[in-house]
Amino acid sequence: MHPPPGVGAVLAALLLGGCATPATPAAPDAPGLTVMLEQSRDNENRHLLQVALSNDGAEPVEVVRLQLRSPAFTGVAPTVREDVLAPGRRLVFPIAYGAADCRGSGPATVVVGHRRDGVLHEAGLDVPADDPLLTRLHERECRLAALGRTAALSFTGWTREGGTARAELVLTRLRGEAPVAVAAVDGSVIFTLRPGGPLPLALDGPKVRLPVVANPSRCDPHALAESKRTYAFSLAVRYGDGPPLTVIARPDPADLPLLEQLVLDVCR
Repeated sequence: MHPPPGVGAVLAALLLGGCATPATPAAPDAPGLTVMLEQSRDNENRHLLQVALSNDGAEPVEVVRLQLRSPAFTGVAPTVREDVLAPGRRLVFPIAYGAADCRGSGPATVVVGHRRDGVLHEAGLDVPADDPLLTRLHERECRLAALGRTAALSFTGWTREGGTARAELVLTRLRGEAPVAVAAVDGSVIFTLRPGGPLPLALDGPKVRLPVVANPSRCDPHALAESKRTYAFSLAVRYGDGPPLTVIARPDPADLPLLEQLVLDVCR
């Protein structure tokens, strides 16, 4: 028995389409869009990328969402926008991106959701193959992950002396034999952190310690508003033969009241 005319074509389309949602029609590419990736230091700290879109076409493009798709990074939800990119203009959009997948590699695409005549379409824009940013981010995050499996950084013994606080920075080996060394200590948005001993501090045993001195050195409202980063101390750590990695070490929650009171006393 043969199906009625047209039913076979419908069945074939359903089989080929799988479970894809049919709400958005097949979309033409957004005309004239090109993409580049950038990252400022501030967005690096926030795990954001900047997608620079240029409209080389003749029509404005209404951008409503953007998403990075790459086998080298885990996927995250699109970043929602409401912007119109006029012809001949360039706009930069900060977007979230996922953690590095250290087993993955391959070309990346920025998917631009854009509205045309009231209908949402998607355009996949290939990231230029010679763009070094994603490769650099992937390598750095995978080295940081390897460092985190090899060694741990912590603070202990916080005490207060007037307008400063003292502690010990502890570097502990967790596994393996890869060379690890603290090359420099920096501080946080509020605090300057100074070493009380020689650097670099090489992990030549199960555990090594470095005395450190912290003092609030910024009391302006902008710095004080960055409360989530007040006690995120930045360190430069060498792992293996590569360049230093920026690593964040935080005091234990039990030590925060001492540091919070220090900030209040110095910055009041």
